[in-house]
Amino acid sequence: MAHEFTPNNNLCLTFYKNHYVTFRCFRHLCRIPGLVLHLTHLSTSYDTSAFIASFLDRLVPPAVRSTAESATSSEASDTELPSTGRTDYTGLLTGILQDVQLNQHCTDQVSR
Repeated sequence: MAHEFTPNNNLCLTFYKNHYVTFRCFRHLCRIPGLVLHLTHLSTSYDTSAFIASFLDRLVPPAVRSTAESATSSEASDTELPSTGRTDYTGLLTGILQDVQLNQHCTDQVSR
């Protein structure tokens, strides 16, 4: 089944009900192809700052961990490890920081 990102998606409804992105919701969102593009379009049309802030709370720790793991594994070995099929959290974080319109609160939150 292909993932689709629409404003009516249950994942978004879960956020609006709880005012935070649950871990399960976070995992599903990260698997959506083109997530950064969808968030970019949504952020130009709607105020997504609360959602983006909550999503970044979940995204930054695994992105930092995966960056640290790749740094230590590249120091330990000259060859690259084969793809494990894991989510590229660092790529998602980089894409969001570069392409999605962030307010000052979100920018400050990520920099901490």
